Amino acid sequence: MRDILAEALARDADGQLPSCAELAGDLVGAFRSGRKDLATNKELLRDAMLADAAGGHR
Repeated sequence: MRDILAEALARDADGQLPSCAELAGDLVGAFRSGRKDLATNKELLRDAMLADAAGGHR
């Protein structure tokens, strides 16, 4: 019953569940990695992913 009520309250006026961006709300854009070109520079993206997987953050 709790799950059903929680889901019903989470829906908007159109009956849709919120998107990930809506759930993230104020967190979107709040963190900066210092890397501005990860989306276009595949080598930097790969290096950042490897560093993150190893537990290090550059």
